[in-house]
Amino acid sequence: MLTDIIDYIIYLKLTATKFNIYSLKHDFLNWRIIKSHLITYIKNTANKYFYLWSDKYKINQWNSSFTYQQWLVFISSEIKKYLSNKLTILIGPGKNITNLYSTFSKSDKASIRLLRLSAQSLKSNSLSDLSKYILKKLFNQKEKNQIDNIVLCYDDNSSIYKLIKILTANLKTKYRNLIYKVSLPTQYPPSLNYISSVFDDKLVFDIYRYSLAKCEVKCPLEDVLDLYQALIQTKNVQGEIAEFGTYRGHSGLVISEIVRRLNINKKIFLCDTYKQFPYERLGIDRFWSNTHKVNFISIKKMFSSYKNVSLIKGDFFDTIDKLLINHFSFVNVDCDSYRAVKLVTEKIFPRLSKGGIILFEDYGHVQCIGARYAIDEYFKNIKNYRKFFSGFSGSLIITKI
Repeated sequence: MLTDIIDYIIYLKLTATKFNIYSLKHDFLNWRIIKSHLITYIKNTANKYFYLWSDKYKINQWNSSFTYQQWLVFISSEIKKYLSNKLTILIGPGKNITNLYSTFSKSDKASIRLLRLSAQSLKSNSLSDLSKYILKKLFNQKEKNQIDNIVLCYDDNSSIYKLIKILTANLKTKYRNLIYKVSLPTQYPPSLNYISSVFDDKLVFDIYRYSLAKCEVKCPLEDVLDLYQALIQTKNVQGEIAEFGTYRGHSGLVISEIVRRLNINKKIFLCDTYKQFPYERLGIDRFWSNTHKVNFISIKKMFSSYKNVSLIKGDFFDTIDKLLINHFSFVNVDCDSYRAVKLVTEKIFPRLSKGGIILFEDYGHVQCIGARYAIDEYFKNIKNYRKFFSGFSGSLIITKI
């Protein structure tokens, strides 16, 4: 067995397959070197892909020598398919469109024009002002109505979304070919190419990247987006925030960081045995017994800078009644077992404020069928709630009405 991490990386580059990449990722996490800069290669290699539209992407999973220049060449080759004797306009920040423009041949450049517009300008100016400026630039006297394609070269969806509003609202641009999503995400796999109300918000991705550098990965991006939306939705709802089933702290850290960055003035209670699963007597839960071992000292250290966070240590049956909070605005439940989910739901839902949310992370996970049964069992006789099941993450979101 290879014991040197450099040997592992060399081995991976020579024999990369989906199986051994994830095996090595697992080994690295177990070796607790998640903070090492070397882990970046493993985390990102399997997730490199490029796309022009959501339904038309190409995967470059195992090419470790993939570069920014190669991406530019790929994107330009896609745009070339649409070039004609009319004009193609590249709209974007100066660096993006200048670099992309440089990859075209001299003959191709004859039909390409650049419209430099920074993401900051898009953010700070009104739609009306931007529309006047863009239309004036696109349709000058010399090249009036000769545009065939408009290419949006932005890395953030909020800029693209704003430009789409402008370009589809005007008859001069509404029916031109519109090419967008010209970017290279390297953090997340193609399966996460979806529409979300928070997808335009860079903050959530900054928080997720921050969490990946701080603790062992447990909470996938799709769960983070659910947490982010729920915390925004309940920001002005009366009550504190709690999590039951914190394990090694990834989702708890994400919650704490979202609360900090959004300036939500609420206390957070992270509840877990912080040891391991207790022995479960129920047959449906038995396989959880004595699993999920945790080092409580490292968890305490990770949350030491969050003054509004309390770690509640112990079996929920012993601690939940000692949690003297009358109102909760948001509760994340990730307990896995029937016994724990049943108890938490029975104790917490009555204390959930109107408009508050309970997010059951385990609901759609096949190995947590006991948790799902506990949830269904409780809510079959409750009427003052609405529910939404996220097929994307597998979470069930309950809102009290």
